[in-house]
Amino acid sequence: MDSEEWTLQLGDNYAKHLAVYATDSELKRSCFKQLGLVLQKLTKKDYIHTKLQDMFAICQVSPPPQHSSPTNSCAKHASHSIVFVAN
Repeated sequence: MDSEEWTLQLGDNYAKHLAVYATDSELKRSCFKQLGLVLQKLTKKDYIHTKLQDMFAICQVSPPPQHSSPTNSCAKHASHSIVFVAN
């Protein structure tokens, strides 16, 4: 197994845990960090894009204190990250 294939499998395993850790902020933060480190090592843009979407999909929606409309705290960074990966 080459390094890229092993890293892809590691990323898949971290991504499987995202939903499990969705309600535990400390574990979710750790999983996000580890998955982010894995994604930095990869070159497959489609894979990276999919995993970033998975990560942003489990972020909690909450209204900011100064606004009345709900926003996704992770979503405001998602479009920038996804555009960066696409280029």
